[in-house]
Amino acid sequence: SSPPTSQTTSEEPTPTESATSETRSPGAIALAELKSLRRDGLAGLRLDGRWVIQLASKFNGVSDKSLVAANGSHVFYYPDIVAEYHDLEQRMAGYGYPTMMLLASDFGSRQRPENRTIWVTLTDPGGISNVESGQYFCAQIYPELSGRDRENVCIPRRFIPPGD
Repeated sequence: SSPPTSQTTSEEPTPTESATSETRSPGAIALAELKSLRRDGLAGLRLDGRWVIQLASKFNGVSDKSLVAANGSHVFYYPDIVAEYHDLEQRMAGYGYPTMMLLASDFGSRQRPENRTIWVTLTDPGGISNVESGQYFCAQIYPELSGRDRENVCIPRRFIPPGD
């Protein structure tokens, strides 16, 4: 995952309604799942200023040399973003924390590198009151990482309205 560097409001094209899972590509199926996960995330989203933890942020086709995608490369496509989400969801569930998927444009300051749709995996462990307590949380769940390596997979973010 990358630090929160990009946000956009553009949506990816929606596959036609007549397409079935048998005829749709793995990318189209994964994109539909991402959209469903986002709908679930939006349903519980409260932009109340609280601190949460960003675990991943990816756009289709992003390369991250420090992480390996489900496809075995360093390039993440929709199926890899979905797989990463489910891996993180399972990891956070082990700690008793919920996980959600949003677009980077759903909250926080707007940034638009390359006008990409950035899919963001978050967890809300509660009790995070500032950047420092968020960083402490990240150190607890990723003790094997430090510095930029940890920031690539775990950073504090605030749930504030987009553009604030």
